[in-house]
Amino acid sequence: MKYMQDLKAIKIIHGISDRIDFLFLAEFLRLCGFYVGEQKLSSFSPGKELDSGCFDAYIYVPPKDEIWKEVSIRQKDDGIRNFEALQERFLSADFHEIRMDILPDGENNREIKDISVSDRKKLLVKCLDKIGLTDRVRDDVWSALADIYIKNDLMIHSSSLQYYPMRESAAIQNAEKLFLQAYTQITELLAAVKIQKHLRYAQLWCAVKINSIRKFQKKMAEFPPLELAEKCIKLYKEYPDFSNVKVLEGLCYEHSEDKASEAIYAFKHALNMERSNCYATAIYYWIGKRYEAYNTKKKEAEEYYFKAYRSMPKFRNIYKLAVFAKGRADFETTQKYFTEIIDVLVEPKKLNMLDPLELEYAFKVYQQMCHMYYDKCSDRRSKYEKVIYYAQAAIGARELIDFSIFYDRLYGEENAELYRNISKERMSLDSIYLMLSHSYHDVKEYDIAEKYKNLIAKDGYD
Repeated sequence: MKYMQDLKAIKIIHGISDRIDFLFLAEFLRLCGFYVGEQKLSSFSPGKELDSGCFDAYIYVPPKDEIWKEVSIRQKDDGIRNFEALQERFLSADFHEIRMDILPDGENNREIKDISVSDRKKLLVKCLDKIGLTDRVRDDVWSALADIYIKNDLMIHSSSLQYYPMRESAAIQNAEKLFLQAYTQITELLAAVKIQKHLRYAQLWCAVKINSIRKFQKKMAEFPPLELAEKCIKLYKEYPDFSNVKVLEGLCYEHSEDKASEAIYAFKHALNMERSNCYATAIYYWIGKRYEAYNTKKKEAEEYYFKAYRSMPKFRNIYKLAVFAKGRADFETTQKYFTEIIDVLVEPKKLNMLDPLELEYAFKVYQQMCHMYYDKCSDRRSKYEKVIYYAQAAIGARELIDFSIFYDRLYGEENAELYRNISKERMSLDSIYLMLSHSYHDVKEYDIAEKYKNLIAKDGYD
């Protein structure tokens, strides 16, 4: 059995229909200072996972959706058919229990976020106990932190920072208020208890989130970045096995444009501490992002984006690689990467479970492809066919916002429309309409060309 000081990385396995449950667990564990990996149920292979020796604990979110169960059963035998039979193998390999029924009896078809606050707190503490985290930290400390997490809706607001980054919006404004409140409450909790490692991380994590929010709003940092970084360094010196603190240190410098080298050093320090980097895709990405800010470091940036991709293909690292390939006029590679993004979205699209980030990436992929053919294609016939095809696909991706039930399930029906509108604001169709207007004009479809010209800036969100 691994003890708390050894446990750093936790993977959560779930079906597409159970993504809200995943977010509820994942964002709490991230608040506590753990690396969190995600695996879709349909692609999970326990045998391969054991061989990798990467994660210390696994949480399996049992599927509630009958449609997804049918999809699951059709997978290969070594993928997911019988978790109970695999449990013994995992435990014998010094892994924590893979299966955990996370919902109270009688509530198996409800979202975690919709059950009572009391039951959600119990669930989180039970989850921590299952994976061995309550051995050396009192339940009341975890319970108090869970209470802060739940009552401030940090699952929703942390998710929103991922879904709506880099721009001012109501989502960002709502998040700032609740993260500040959580920061204050954690600070008060720290003054009342002796067990501080994960609480101090949670306090710093909230401060870094607040500074990110203020950067999105083009405001000064709430907390001096260098002071935050020094607190991370102090925490690391006290707990030198706590590599995620070095990651947080790197993120502290996000508000300081002249501290890229310090951020890169902190990120690389975290990577060098680990026996395996298979859950470090985000760290590679952040290093790439820091390098990309400098014109002389574009090659290094692409190298680290590729390391992120090789570690775990995710939309943002695939997209970055596609854009780099497009910049080199390597259009075949560009299309390969963009197609990879669209292929990943097939299953959530079938279930109307595309999240705001997935929808935005789908839109951006089609928009990029549209621009690529419009600007670079020398074959006149192919050019206009492709431009019109990808432009219509971009419009279609934006229209999917209204059909995705993910907004309702994460934000609640009363708030879903607000967040749908934020997504629409981030996906301006002006350039798409302009290319369509020019394309139809060039093939002498003047009425259609005029229609798209008139649509520019007429959409209420554009």
